[in-house]
This record gives sequence, C-alpha cells and structure tokens, in this order.
Amino acid sequence: MVEKRSEPAVNALEAIEQRLQRQLGTRIRQLRVSIEPNGLVISGRCCSYHDKQLAQHLAADVSRLNVADNRIEVESMVTNGACSMDSLMDPRFASRPIPRTTGDAE
Repeated sequence: MVEKRSEPAVNALEAIEQRLQRQLGTRIRQLRVSIEPNGLVISGRCCSYHDKQLAQHLAADVSRLNVADNRIEVESMVTNGACSMDSLMDPRFASRPIPRTTGDAE
C-alpha cells in the first residue's frame, strides 16, 4: 500500500527544502527532505562534514522537528569536481578569526 501525503504536508516539505537551499547555497547538492515516523530525514551531497553538520542543524531549526537521519553523503574534493575550493569559499559562511589573548606568543 502506497502512503499518500496530503497537499499541506507536501507543501510543508517543499517549503523546508527551499528555505534550507536558500540558507545553505551551494553547500548541499540534490537536497531532499522527508518525514518518517521518527522525525525528519535529510539527504543530498556535500563537500565536507562541516557542511553536513550545518545542514542538520539548520534542518532542525527550520522544521522544528528532530532530525532522525542525516543521509547527506560527503564527497571527496579529489574525486568530485563540484567540490572545488571556489564552492567552499561562500562568504556567508566564512569563519571568523579566533581572537588572540594577551598571553599568546607572537
């Protein structure tokens, strides 16, 4: 028996996917979101474990649901041309330098 999703449920999933795509930019490719009995399931492809973790936290925040399974695959920069340094240099996610304390050596 195939379970049919109601129109509002489909629209809600699409809204979550769109919002994640806007916030993540090119960090996650082929992003898909589904809801299973345990909670939200996210899948797709990315270039780093940091991006995978970021997507999981954003998915939980955006959906207000538990992320039951993060099926995003982390691909090697060597084997996948989509994982170039240019795609990793999104200024929206640039890390800030760690402030130095007075006791740090020069």
